[in-house]
Amino acid sequence: MLERGIYPDKFSFPFLLRACARSPPPGDSPGEGEQHHGLLLKHGFGKDIHVQTSLLHMYATCGASTRLRRYVGEPWGGVFLFWRMARDNVEINDDTLVAVLLCCAASGSLLNGKTVHGFMTRRRASPWPVEVGSSLLRMYTKCGSLDDGKKVFETMQTRDVSAWTAMIGGLAEHGRGAEALRLFERMVAREGLKPDAVTFTSLLHACSHSGLVEEGLELFKEMVSAHGVVPRLEHYGAVVDLLGRAGLSEEAQRLVDSMPLVPTRSSAVPCSALC
Repeated sequence: MLERGIYPDKFSFPFLLRACARSPPPGDSPGEGEQHHGLLLKHGFGKDIHVQTSLLHMYATCGASTRLRRYVGEPWGGVFLFWRMARDNVEINDDTLVAVLLCCAASGSLLNGKTVHGFMTRRRASPWPVEVGSSLLRMYTKCGSLDDGKKVFETMQTRDVSAWTAMIGGLAEHGRGAEALRLFERMVAREGLKPDAVTFTSLLHACSHSGLVEEGLELFKEMVSAHGVVPRLEHYGAVVDLLGRAGLSEEAQRLVDSMPLVPTRSSAVPCSALC
């Protein structure tokens, strides 16, 4: 398209950015999406409200926290953009809701999150798509309201692995390790869902923050043997943290020495666990 001298416009850029959000590269970078951002600015589409919303969704969904803050300044900027859209009667789709809920979660403002939730309810009765529901429960748990997050989770008519993982992660953040393990058992045994690498990261953190050493070590073993998930650096780091918190620094060091992977600066195991 570009080779033929045909450039995207304010209608096609949002589709390009949403495609980038669906297939984010690893790390704190939206990769190709950032190239599209530069291109749309070059062609003068940076102030179009639809393009701005798609950019917000892409950066938030890709987990590119550094670039999200650079784009909106602070998470409040994304929330402000959302209310500007509502005021101007701009169509608010599911991508927009996911983006603003992620911004509310990043800001830690429960009041803002509940206000957005109320807006969602007034505009359209639940059930919402699973991506929106997962973002809503994640917002509540990140903002400190675990009970509200659990209510959202239990009322979701469709729950995929990401929704279960979001709820497990919320329990982990609130020190409810045993409850997170029970939810995991329910997910696998009753729902028949296959956990992924992110699920195990959340579970291992849940065990670490709740002092469940034996349970965490057993999960680490079962990742490959029972679920076919190959441990990554973040899994080793979580187990090292688990052992370190339990005062098992020698075991933590042995695990580090046996790692088949070399930690990078961004994924290094916690040094405090080895002391």
